[in-house]
Amino acid sequence: MANKHSDLREKLRQKISLPSHGEDRLQPRKFIVIYGDSGLGKTKLAETLRSYAVDDEGFFIRGKFDQSSYGGANFPYSGITNAFREYCSLLEKRPGDRDQVVKGLNKALDKNEGSLLCEAIPSLRNIINYVSSHHSEDDSTSTKNRFHRLNYLMQKFIRVISSIGDPIILLLDDMQWSDTSSLDLLKTLAGSAKNPFLFIFTCRPVPEDHPFYQFVESLENRNNVTEVTLHGLDNSDVYEMVSVFLGEKARRSSRSLSDFLCRVTNGNPLMVRQQIISLLDNGLISFDNDSLTWDIQKIEESNTILRSLTIMTSHKIKRLSELTQRTLLICACIGSKIDYEVLGVLVAELCLDSELLEITETEIISLGRNAILPAIHDGLLSESQDGASVSFIHDSVQSAAYSLLPIEEQAPFHLKLGQILHSRLNLYTSPSHILFTVANQLARGYGLVEENDRIEVARIFLRAGDESKSACAFRGAHYFYAKAIDVLRSSDWLDEYDLTLNAYLNGSEVALWTGAIQNADEWLDIVSVRTRGSVMDQLRTTWAKVSLLTTKGQLEAAIDLGLKDLGSLTGVKIKSKNLKTRTLVAMVRTRQMMRGQTEATLLAFSRMTDEKMNAALRLLHFIALLCAAGKPSMTPLVCFKLLELNMKYGISSTMPTAMAWYGVILIYFGYAPSEAAKYGQIALRLQDVLQCTDTRAQVSALLYGMINTFTSNLSDCIKPLFDGHICGLQSGDVRHAMVCAQAIGTLSFHSGQQLTLVAATLEKFGMLMKEYNTTTVLGVNQIYEQVVANLTGRLASSRCRAVLKGSVFSHCAACSKTSLENEHAFTMQVMIAYILDDYDLAWRTSEKLHEIQRPASQIFYVAAFFEGMTALALAHINASNKTRLKKVIKSSRERVIKISEKSPNNFDHMRHLIEAECATFHRKFASAEQHFSLSIEYSSKSRATHLEAVAWERWAHCHLMCGDLDSGYQKMRMAHNLYAKWGASRKCELMQRKFQDILT
Repeated sequence: MANKHSDLREKLRQKISLPSHGEDRLQPRKFIVIYGDSGLGKTKLAETLRSYAVDDEGFFIRGKFDQSSYGGANFPYSGITNAFREYCSLLEKRPGDRDQVVKGLNKALDKNEGSLLCEAIPSLRNIINYVSSHHSEDDSTSTKNRFHRLNYLMQKFIRVISSIGDPIILLLDDMQWSDTSSLDLLKTLAGSAKNPFLFIFTCRPVPEDHPFYQFVESLENRNNVTEVTLHGLDNSDVYEMVSVFLGEKARRSSRSLSDFLCRVTNGNPLMVRQQIISLLDNGLISFDNDSLTWDIQKIEESNTILRSLTIMTSHKIKRLSELTQRTLLICACIGSKIDYEVLGVLVAELCLDSELLEITETEIISLGRNAILPAIHDGLLSESQDGASVSFIHDSVQSAAYSLLPIEEQAPFHLKLGQILHSRLNLYTSPSHILFTVANQLARGYGLVEENDRIEVARIFLRAGDESKSACAFRGAHYFYAKAIDVLRSSDWLDEYDLTLNAYLNGSEVALWTGAIQNADEWLDIVSVRTRGSVMDQLRTTWAKVSLLTTKGQLEAAIDLGLKDLGSLTGVKIKSKNLKTRTLVAMVRTRQMMRGQTEATLLAFSRMTDEKMNAALRLLHFIALLCAAGKPSMTPLVCFKLLELNMKYGISSTMPTAMAWYGVILIYFGYAPSEAAKYGQIALRLQDVLQCTDTRAQVSALLYGMINTFTSNLSDCIKPLFDGHICGLQSGDVRHAMVCAQAIGTLSFHSGQQLTLVAATLEKFGMLMKEYNTTTVLGVNQIYEQVVANLTGRLASSRCRAVLKGSVFSHCAACSKTSLENEHAFTMQVMIAYILDDYDLAWRTSEKLHEIQRPASQIFYVAAFFEGMTALALAHINASNKTRLKKVIKSSRERVIKISEKSPNNFDHMRHLIEAECATFHRKFASAEQHFSLSIEYSSKSRATHLEAVAWERWAHCHLMCGDLDSGYQKMRMAHNLYAKWGASRKCELMQRKFQDILT
C-alpha cells in the first residue's frame, strides 16, 4: 500500500505542481478530491502530501466531518473549525508567523468583525482576542446580512493567512458527512485563498445530487481540480501485503491465502489486515517451527471470515474489558472525537458510580483517559497532541463501537448521556462545543423526555439553535428549533410564552433560509393565533409573515399584509386607494414639511426613543424595499411616511434611506436634480452621525447611481459607488452592494470608458452577482457584457453585429411589463443599432420603450436621445413615414433639451448633437456647425469618448452632404480614431469598409 501511495503521490505532485522551498509560488489555487470506499486509504494518501508543506515551513491542517451528526446538527462548521483549531495551535508555536497573522487580521478586521469571525471559528480567540458581540436579532434582514457579512469576513481571513508566504494544505476528511452550511463556507474559502493554498477533500462515492458533488462541480476553475478514485488492491498487491505482514518465510506459500483474501475483501487493504488478524486470533493461521502455516481449505470452510469492516472491528472490541467496551460505546455516541473531561464525567456516572462532587477536574480527566487507554493501545483510537481529547482512527471503528448498542436502546442511552452532561457541566461557562454535545445527545432521544425535564430540554434546544443561527449555520439552527418546537406543547404558550414564541419565530426565520417553506408556513400559522400582548411581539410576527410571502414571490401580498398590520398595531396607516391623487397630495405636504430644512436643522432633531415606533419604522423600511422591487407606485407614499414619522418622533436609522429616496422621487416628479442632490448629501451626513453602516450601500446606490448621475460627471460617480459596494459587502447588505456594482458597470460604459476596461469591470462584478444570486442586477450586467461584445467584435457572426442576443434579451422580448432589465435591454439595443448603422432595428426597438420607461432614471434620457437620433437618421434617407418620424424627433428633442437645462453636465453634449442633426435635417448648416462644435467640446470635457466619436461622424456626414469632401473626410478620420480609442472595433471595421480610401 505504501508503494501504491508513493506512486500516486508522485503523480499528484506532478499534477498539482506543488511549489517546493524557494520556488515561485504564484500559482492558481489547487484542489484534490480523493474518492474511494471505506478502508482504501484515502486519508493515508492525503497525508503523504504533508511533507510538501511541513518541509517548506508551511502548515498541514486537517478537519473531519462526523457521521454521528450527519442529517442532524453539530457545532457549526465542525469539520472546518477543527482544522483551524489545529492551525491556531501550530501558529502559537511559531511566534514569527503568529505576529504576521495577528498584524494582518487586526488590520483587516475591526472589533465587531473579529467577534463575528470568532463565533464561527472559536479557536481564533487564541490569536485575535475579541469578545463576542451582543447583536440584535430584531428582524430577518439582520440575520440575512449577518450571513453575507460572515462570508465576506471569511474571505478577509483566508486572504490574510494565505498571504504570509508559507504554504497551507487543508485536508478535510469524510466530505460525504459534510453539511450545506459548511460547504457554503468552504466555497467562500476556496474562492478567496491566495497562493500557495491546496485543498484536499476525501469522500466516499456520492450521487450527483449530493451537496458535496455539487460543491465540486461549482468550483470556479475546474481545471485546477484533480480527482482521484481509489480502488481495491489487485492480486499481486495483496500478495505483497500478505507476504510483508506474515514474514519472508511465508512468502512462497502465501499465494493461495492472498488470492483468497483478495477475493473476499475485494482488495480492501484495511479489510485484508483485519482478516489476517482475525485468522490469527482464531487459530486458522498458526506457528509451526518458527514459521506460519495455514490450511486454505479450512479457512474457506470456516465461519470466521467477516465481510464487513464494522463487524470485524466489533469482534476485536469484544475482546476488550467490559469497562473499555462501555467507554468505547460512550465515545461512539458522542462522535468521532471526545474531550477527556466529557468522557470522564460520563464514565464516572455510567461505569463506576463515582461521586463527582468528590473528584477534582484533573481526576475526572484522568478517569476518562485511563478508561479508554486499552483501546488506544489496541490502535482503535488516537490521542490528540495536547492530550485533551481522543479520536477514532477510522469511522468503521466508531460504527463498530456504536453497534454494541441495540437499536431499541439507542434513544434512551443518548438521552441519558445528554442529561448527565447537562447536570454535571455548566453549559454557560463551558466551551460552545459542549452545548452542542449536550443538545445533540438530547435531540437523539428527545421523544423520551419526561414532563419535568421538558421545558429545560426545550431551552437547551433553543440556545443551540440561537448559537447556530448566530454563526449563520442555518440548517443546524433549523434542526434544533424544530426539536424545541416538538418538545413544547400548546399549554406552553401560556406558561412559557417567551420561550415558545422565540422557538417558533426563530425557527420560522431560519426555515425560510433553508428552504423549509412548509415548516415556516405551519409555525407562523400557529404564531398568528397564539401571539398575545406585546405589540413588539406582534410586529416580529408580521415581519416573519411578510418575509414568508416575499420568499414565495408574493410581493404585493407581502406589502399589503405589512401595511395592514402596521395600521392596526401602531396606527401608521398608508392607504393605496386613489393612489395617484394621494401621492400628489403627500408630495405637496412633504415638500412643505421639508421646506427650510438644512443639514444643521435635521441633525439637531432628537433621536428616536420610542421602542414601538422604532420597530414600526424598521418594518416600514423593509416594506419600502419590497415596494421598490414589486410595487413601485407605492414607494413614494411609504417614503413620505418614513420621513414624516422620523420628523415627528425623532430621527432613527431609517431616516438616511428615506431622505435618499426622497431625492430620487423629486427627480421623478420633475424637480431640479440639484435639490435632490442636496437631500442625498444630507442622507450621507445623517448616516455618519447615526453610524448607520448597514444602509450605506443603499444610500450610495440611490445617491450616486441615480441622483448624482444628473448633477455630476458620470465618471465621478464610480468611485463613491465602489465605496458603497465595499460597505455593502462589509455590512452584509449584499443586495445593495450588487446594485452599486451594477451601477458601476453601466456608468463605466455610459461615461465613455475604454471598452476593454468596461468588459473587465462587468466580468468581475458579474461573477460576484452569480455568487450571490442577485438575478435582476446580473441580468442588467449581462446586457452590457453583450453590448461590449458586439462593439468590440467578439461575436462569431458578423451578420448579426447589431442584434443583442442571449437569455436576458429573450426574456425581455417576451415580457412587456416595466422592469430594470427591459429598460436597459431596449435602450442599449437602440443605441448599439444606431452606432452600428442598423437604423431599422433601432427604430423597431425604440417603439418598445415607450411603455416601460421611468423618467427618474438617467437611462430614460439616453433612450430619448438615441431614439431622436435614429428618427433623424431615417428622415435623411427615408421619404415615407415622415409624419411619425417628425413627431418622434420633436418629442425626443424636447425631452433632451428639458433635462439638459436641469442637468447640463451630463446632457449638454447630447442636446447640442441632436440640435445639430435637426439643423442639418432642415439644411441650416451654419447652425449645425455651431452645435456640432459645442457637442464635441462638451463631450470631450465630460470624457464621453463614444459620444464625441458620434458627433464627429455625424458632422462628417453633414459636410459630405454639402459636398465638402475634404472637410468631411477629415472629420470621418477623427470619428474613426475616437471609435478606435473607445475600443469599438466592430464600428471601425464598418467605417473602413464604407470609407476604405479615406481611412487607409
